[in-house]
Formats: sequence, C-alpha cells, structure tokens
Amino acid sequence: MTTDSIQQILQSLRLELGRQIGLRTQLAGLLVSKKAAAIATQLITIILLFGIISMVIFFLSFAFVFWYGNNLGPYHHGFLIISLVYAIGGLMVYLNRRKLILEPIFRKLTENDRSFMQASPDGPVTVNSMEDLDKQLEIIRLKVEYSELLLQQELLRLGDSLHPVVLLDRLMEQTKPLKLIGPKILDLLLAFLTRKKNETKED
Repeated sequence: MTTDSIQQILQSLRLELGRQIGLRTQLAGLLVSKKAAAIATQLITIILLFGIISMVIFFLSFAFVFWYGNNLGPYHHGFLIISLVYAIGGLMVYLNRRKLILEPIFRKLTENDRSFMQASPDGPVTVNSMEDLDKQLEIIRLKVEYSELLLQQELLRLGDSLHPVVLLDRLMEQTKPLKLIGPKILDLLLAFLTRKKNETKED
C-alpha cells in the first residue's frame, strides 16, 4: 500500500464519518418532530375534551342548583353543595395528581422512544404526513446501519495498512532505487578505501 492509498482511506473515512453525523442529526430531528406532533395532537385533544366535559359539568351543576332550589330548599344551599363537591373533587385530583396526570403523560411521552439515535442526509427530507415520517425514519435507520458498516470497513482497511509488516514492505518498496545504486556506491567506497590504504602503506 502506498501513502496515497492511506490518504484515500483517511479521506473516505472522514467523508463517511461526516455522513454518519449528518444521518444521526437528521434522524434525531425527525424523531423530535414526530414526538412534538404526537404531543401537540394529544394536548389539543385533551384541551378539547376538557372543555367539553367542563361545559357539561357546568350546566349539570346549574341544573342541580335549580332542581334543589325548586324542590328541596333555597338556591344558595344548592350552590354551596356544588361548591363543596368541586372542592372535594379538586382536592382528590390534587392528592392523586401523580397517578392521574403525571404518570400517564410520562408513559405516553416515553413509550416509543427506546431507540432515539440513528439518521440520513442525502438531500432534504420532505415529510407531508405521519406515514411519510415513519417511512423516512425507517429509511434513515437503514442508511445509518449501512454507514456504520462502511465506517467499520474503512477502519479495518486503515488498521491493515498501518500494520508493521505492511509498513516495512512499503519502506522496502520505496528504497528499491537504493538497492540498484547501493552496490555501485559500495564498490566506489571500497575502491576509495583500498586506494587510501595503499597510499598510507607507501608513505
């Protein structure tokens, strides 16, 4: 392997790593969008249901007060009874708020978030519906897995190219021109040394 091949491996590794980061960022964005859409939908549904139920309870309360005032006693007693019922109901909800409100919301928020990281940039992703969003999430997860495999292959290639035996072979390959010139240099050096030796003997 030459230095160019190591540079090519490093270059492809860098590109694949950048792609991997982009994929994961895009998947995270899509997952956040999906979760935000689900939360917004649930919130609007809860607000609408709460509004409808509140209006029904409000009119039932007035119906009870007027029934109580016409049949059993004064109207203000009816209002006091309804106020007492609301106070007891509110206290019960407050004391059990964790079980009635917080835990169901937390379960709903976390029920599908077991795999919150894996994604794809090969251009912008267009999502028009929840079905599109699910399809894009699946496509991006597959692309992330493919990108991880490519990264592993590039790292293995890099490790193979940096193996000491391969580095030694590469060094020997680059010193081939010296092998051709080396004997001539040795002959010249020997000739020079023998001449020097002969000159010193003559002196």
